[in-house]
Formats: sequence, structure tokens, C-alpha cells
Amino acid sequence: MAKSKKSTKKPIRKLTKTTTKRKSSLSKKDGYVGNNLSFKIIRDPMNFMTMKFTQQTMIWTVLVLFIMIIQIWILSLQLEAVKAIDGLR
Repeated sequence: MAKSKKSTKKPIRKLTKTTTKRKSSLSKKDGYVGNNLSFKIIRDPMNFMTMKFTQQTMIWTVLVLFIMIIQIWILSLQLEAVKAIDGLR
């Protein structure tokens, strides 16, 4: 036969209510949180309205000139097509 185990009483522990304090969030002063940011906001070294010819300026200038030349060529082809159609009438 199987032996039955004796039941032992476990002592009852009284749970006391503990109060937990919430950690206060970082105080924000003028939008600055602290030194633990992954990036820092710095001022632009150059004003917005200053003119400076850069490599990007040259690339955009060449691109605009190329687009204008292609558009003029397409317009001349369209005008030749219209003249050819008018000549057939």
C-alpha cells in the first residue's frame, strides 16, 4: 500500500503593506534634459541666407540645364509634327 504523507502546516506570514515611492522624472529646464543624450543640438555654422557655391550647387545647375535642353528639343519635335500635320490638309 502507498504511504500517505503527513500534512504539515506552514506558518502564515502577515503581509505588510509597503509604500513605494515613485522616482521623480528628470526635471526639464529650457528643453535641456542632460548630458546623456545620443546627440547634441548645435547651432548652424553658416547662416541660412549666405551664398556659397558648393559641389551640390554645381550638380543642380547642370541638372537644370540638361532638363531645359531636353524640354526645348521635345518642344521643337512637337512643333515640327504640328507643321507636318497642317501641311497634309
